[in-house]
Amino acid sequence: MNWHKVDQKYDLSKETYENRDLRWICNQIIHIFVFIPVFRVSGAFDGTFVSSDKNKNKCVYYFSRKVILELFDLVGNYYSSASHRVIGRDGQWIIENYTPSDQEMELMLKGLTGEFVAQSGKANL
Repeated sequence: MNWHKVDQKYDLSKETYENRDLRWICNQIIHIFVFIPVFRVSGAFDGTFVSSDKNKNKCVYYFSRKVILELFDLVGNYYSSASHRVIGRDGQWIIENYTPSDQEMELMLKGLTGEFVAQSGKANL
């Protein structure tokens, strides 16, 4: 496929901006069909075009470098400071992990809504 010709596959002139949560971002990555890194003239990474197998015929999204780095920072620094494990009545482990501030982390996860550019229009695949 000629994914490097993203401008020929999708109508990039039709931009819409969407706010999405962390679960949606992860689903795009898990079910990725289109992945096209974008670099500046200087060679610096600028972002990436992505589309899941479900959305590949509808649109492509652009994830900016800023959003990607914020996502990596958030997920990479999410660690457990305490863990509680007990065996349930059915014999299965029940595990609860805690961070230094679970309420704060929950707010951060809900607040991680990057502004994504959706290039809509029918894809020419």
